[in-house]
Amino acid sequence: MKNGLVKKLLLAGTILGASMLGLSGCTINHMDDNPNNSTTKSSYSSSGSSENSSDNSSSSTGYSSSSYSSSSSSQSSVPLFNISISGNLQDSEAHTNTAGEIKVYDSLSNLIKNITTSDGNYNITLPYSFSEYRLKAKPNGNYYFRTVHIDGKSGTNNLTVRAVPYPTFCSYGDFRKFMEEINMSKTIVADDGKEFGLRKSIIRNVEILKNHPKGNFTIDEQNFMSNKVKDVNDIRKYVIGDNINVQVDGDNNSSPNGNHFSMDSLGNITYIEPKWGIIFKDETIAGQGKTQTGYSNSMLTGIINTGITRIGTVNDTIVSHELGHELIVPDGENYILSPSYTIMCGNGNSLTKPGVADEKAGKIIYELTFNPRETSEDILGTN
Repeated sequence: MKNGLVKKLLLAGTILGASMLGLSGCTINHMDDNPNNSTTKSSYSSSGSSENSSDNSSSSTGYSSSSYSSSSSSQSSVPLFNISISGNLQDSEAHTNTAGEIKVYDSLSNLIKNITTSDGNYNITLPYSFSEYRLKAKPNGNYYFRTVHIDGKSGTNNLTVRAVPYPTFCSYGDFRKFMEEINMSKTIVADDGKEFGLRKSIIRNVEILKNHPKGNFTIDEQNFMSNKVKDVNDIRKYVIGDNINVQVDGDNNSSPNGNHFSMDSLGNITYIEPKWGIIFKDETIAGQGKTQTGYSNSMLTGIINTGITRIGTVNDTIVSHELGHELIVPDGENYILSPSYTIMCGNGNSLTKPGVADEKAGKIIYELTFNPRETSEDILGTN
């Protein structure tokens, strides 16, 4: 009795298992190994039917999603889950579309898409992924590679990817080192243990004190500094011509608009209103200047929102150099480029205004599509 029952149950289980598997229409798609051709998909069907589909992206490689068919009839293979990445490739300074190459890598750095665009526009379909994708783009000609990290679960549309053109005044390698010296540090580590990457200043207001326990500015010195800050060919070069509001205080630092800082009896600045930089005279550092910057909430934001600048001697070079620290160089100095290209040198400066390297640095730092904490490899990639 028991043996007969077992045999019946085994027979029933075999029949049920075969019915649930539906082996007559199992299709398996494969990745094309040729990065220069459109994606082709080989398929397998136990019923002997053949299924093929093609990716309509030209000059690309990529994955195809596997599909399942419960019947033996031929069907078009349709990916179960796809994401899309679309947008345009542009020059970061001209903000115009440009022809170039776009590559997409998976989280293991495998190249899975490689397309060219003749007009800057692109539209890429990728399989859904729990990991991120890296889109790496470079216009034709002398440009750095721009890398954008994309969520593999959602993709993104209307993504403008802007790539930085090489400098014309020095080698592209030296300019990248310059950017890492003055802003995108690879050696100074933030509190999260990662390199700082890009830092942006949102200081767009400057208060020039009249009096301080360590020294007093004359009215002429205050006006001299005020004019430099407002000059689009001087300090405003750092911020791509953005307006910088200047408040010149009167005696005892009086102002109809009030003060944007707090100071104790020893002259220590204890509070600064966000988006403001404070400048005061410090005769203990004659012939020099010193600048400190503060971050919005935390250094982890990569956003600088306050600055304190002490000026020992008022002249063109010192004022432009120190305001450069508030706006583009939160720490560090230039030691790689010639003093003829930048006023941010650590071994003496010859310029009296921001140089061509400083202006180009500002165009990178304040490019809206570049985010705080992005690395030099993401923005100024060389391979």
